[in-house]
Amino acid sequence: MALLVLSVAVWRFGPTIADPDLWGHLLTGLETLEAGSYLSVDSWSYLTEGQEWINHPWLGQAAMALTYHYLGSVGLVALKALLALGTVAILFWWSIRSGLPPVRAGVLTLLSVLALAPTLGTFRPQIFTVVGFVVVLLVMSGVENGTMRLLWILPPLFALWANLHGGYLAGLAFVGAWALIHLWEDRSRGRYWPLAAFLASVLAGWANPQGWRRLQFLLETASVPRPEIQDWQPIDLTSAVGIGYLALVAVVVSALLLDRRNVKWALALPLVGLAIAPVVAWRHLQLFAPAAIVLGAVHVNRAFGDTGSSGHDDRLDPAQNKTIALALATVVVATSAALGGLTPCIRVDADQFEFPQRVVSGWAAADARGNAVVPFNWGEYVRWHLGPEVLVSIDGRRETIYSTEVHELNLDFMAGRDNWEDLLDLAPADWILAPTGSPVVDRVTDTGDWHVAYRDREAILLSPGQIAIDGNDGLPIDGEGSCFPAGPTDRGGESFLAKT
Repeated sequence: MALLVLSVAVWRFGPTIADPDLWGHLLTGLETLEAGSYLSVDSWSYLTEGQEWINHPWLGQAAMALTYHYLGSVGLVALKALLALGTVAILFWWSIRSGLPPVRAGVLTLLSVLALAPTLGTFRPQIFTVVGFVVVLLVMSGVENGTMRLLWILPPLFALWANLHGGYLAGLAFVGAWALIHLWEDRSRGRYWPLAAFLASVLAGWANPQGWRRLQFLLETASVPRPEIQDWQPIDLTSAVGIGYLALVAVVVSALLLDRRNVKWALALPLVGLAIAPVVAWRHLQLFAPAAIVLGAVHVNRAFGDTGSSGHDDRLDPAQNKTIALALATVVVATSAALGGLTPCIRVDADQFEFPQRVVSGWAAADARGNAVVPFNWGEYVRWHLGPEVLVSIDGRRETIYSTEVHELNLDFMAGRDNWEDLLDLAPADWILAPTGSPVVDRVTDTGDWHVAYRDREAILLSPGQIAIDGNDGLPIDGEGSCFPAGPTDRGGESFLAKT
């Protein structure tokens, strides 16, 4: 059953899709390594150049960039596979340890694999949040079962996590809710320790380049609407992932109701909150999936098991636990190594994310320079392939650097709204890259000030002068089937790569 679970995980997580932020995360990481320090000001956008940049996943980006520099895309795929499959192995082992028979443990873990697929199908710093959250869940479960010393894993964990990805805020919120409910529910002398560990974790999270302002910034942006970002939208309950999510919710909630006499509310109430969260934004699946197993498996066993097991270690003695852990670790390492050699390509899937590969290749060959208005999803791709000579109007970094005004002006421009000229009035532009058929194209060309430099069915490039750009006919128009970096140029982190 362990081999079956990990095989399905390899099938789901092995193929790695390039998402719009991949170019930006790696480029930022390479530039961070080149500078040898945290990058505190923006150098990518002509609208925000020189302004403070709060780049919360800087350490995660540096780890990705270091892996890419020395091992290439193979290294990135292997690292992602190791983290993803390691997480799945821990969840399966925990299900067994909670007393579930192997088949039921496997089914529960496979539901979590399906729920984690959107997050672990790409490689972004979010994967560090998944790993960090699993550690938090294991600590919470251990403390509720009497191992209070595990609490002191949390402060150093959050000190590291705060620099790997901003998702540490969700981890803090979960620990805080648990600590407060634990304080109300527990009447023992040690009931204050979880709250003390939570407060220590909040302070530890200040160990980042912005200190306490990082937490303030994340709190301010946590409720910002993001209609242009897919994983901030409500989960589609009719999709395969949505159906898997509903099944996982049904199993866990039913188990809590059937085993309500044994429920520890300090764990159950935060879990129920996480079960609801994907209805608001489906990226919360990456938190609910592991929580459903680590916090819910023991109740699933009591509610649906055949043995009436009442807690951890009822089915396995310590020797068996070590044997299963060793076997799973061996399978994870071997599978990750094999996976890195078999699928080195981080593939562009135009059905999920399109990239204007042909036009950008011609643009780069023409040695382009200046300021470019670009769509939100293409900014980092353009920046990687055209280098520092071309500054963009916006990219996927969103509120970490761009004000609400600048962000909305970019959206209004590409939508061709009545105020579309406001973006061009804000600062002069030398290029406009837009999806073919974008409402703004006709409005811009009708002014007579802009001319078509290149056009294909994916994108159109405009310039004020009579310039002709030749696209590379040997490249896919939308990047379909290409491997990262998906272009004829690889200027990303050029200086760092040359130095090392």
